[in-house]
Amino acid sequence: MIGVALVVVIVAAESITALAIAMLDGGAVFLVLAAASLAGGWLVHLVGLGRSPWHERLIVGAGLGAGGLSLAVLGLGWAGWLNRPTAVALVGILAVAGIARLALDGRQLEHGARHPTAQESDRYNWLWLMVCPFVAIAVLAACLPPGVLWGGEEAYGYDVLEYHLAVPKAFFEHNQIGFLANNVYSNFPLNSEMLSLLMMVLRGDAIEAAFMAQMVNVFFAGLFAAAAWMAGKAFSERAGLAAGIVALTAPWTAYLAGIAYVEVGMLAMGMCALAVVLHTDVRTEGLGRRGLVAGLLAGLSAGFKYTAIPLIALPAVILLVFGRRSPQKRLLGLAGFGLGLLVAFAPWMLRNLVNTGNPVFPMAYSVFGAKPGLWDAELEARWQKAHGHQGIAEADKSLLVRLAGRTLGDYRMGGILMALAVAGVVKARDRWTVALLAILILQAVFWVFAT
Repeated sequence: MIGVALVVVIVAAESITALAIAMLDGGAVFLVLAAASLAGGWLVHLVGLGRSPWHERLIVGAGLGAGGLSLAVLGLGWAGWLNRPTAVALVGILAVAGIARLALDGRQLEHGARHPTAQESDRYNWLWLMVCPFVAIAVLAACLPPGVLWGGEEAYGYDVLEYHLAVPKAFFEHNQIGFLANNVYSNFPLNSEMLSLLMMVLRGDAIEAAFMAQMVNVFFAGLFAAAAWMAGKAFSERAGLAAGIVALTAPWTAYLAGIAYVEVGMLAMGMCALAVVLHTDVRTEGLGRRGLVAGLLAGLSAGFKYTAIPLIALPAVILLVFGRRSPQKRLLGLAGFGLGLLVAFAPWMLRNLVNTGNPVFPMAYSVFGAKPGLWDAELEARWQKAHGHQGIAEADKSLLVRLAGRTLGDYRMGGILMALAVAGVVKARDRWTVALLAILILQAVFWVFAT
């Protein structure tokens, strides 16, 4: 509670108006997503992870619940059934289910003893206060109208105005989720935009719901940090504390959390997936079940942005391969992961297949093509010029200059984060270090050459 009070004081000191927006719009968003998160606990039990520690059930349930809420909005909107009464009913059902699950888990928690290492780690919990200024910055940014921030490299959040908020606004005005011929980006996976659409429907106005849409990312930033804490706890209590704090104090997190971009949601789901995988060696549940849950979360992450496939799903596969379990169990985990990934991402591929004839439209046009009259070689050439390798930012600079500029030369990366990573490589020379280095190299190559 001290941390919450500190954030409130910082926000209020900067702007009473921002505090009012955060309390009203942000509070409403928190209630909606908290209901979905708690209801996600039923999914955790359904897939067989009900005996995991309470904090793991809560974090994984939040990922499954919030991501599942996005897909529920997609289903209702695609069927033409998304309106204020159905949206309120959906949130109400989730709230009842979530409270019931919380009550059941609370009873189980009362009968369980606290782990001694958890009591020892309490001595360091005050370090979480370091994240408060960063949370306050994200909240203040979310209280600014869309199109105000990112005036330099992002043209005042052009993507937000062009499709992150414009696409759900169009769906809201049409009272249905359909094909938008005038906006190719509307064919991307839209898990983030579905939550923005839900806020628009609940608020009854697309413009007035803009702050609520941005507050969703503040929630996801918190989930990202919680999942990082959970991932670190696979190694030690202190590692969990450090991972969670570093995740939330990294400048990029606050930078992205205050604007209606999709990356924070992708990171939250992705970190939940990686945390589940990292705990496969220390939990008793079958690897197939954990692989399935990790796959579901990775698929939900891809539902926020296509790039989650190479940046999150493939790293999760690497971690599964490097696990201590027998080769047979690792194969079972990989099979479960693939199934979960397909199930969670399938709704977006199905939507594209129906609308365009290409499950990942406008990607892979050379492989899947598209419906006649929808896309052709000329449009594909224009797309590749803008978004392909030739359209990479700063393509005129050398590879080393681009790489240095995006890492050491970018204050948003966080110098402490990079220093800790180097220290970790030097100190911990085990199979996990090798796996994480392989992941870093994979992500760096994709980042430099394809983004």
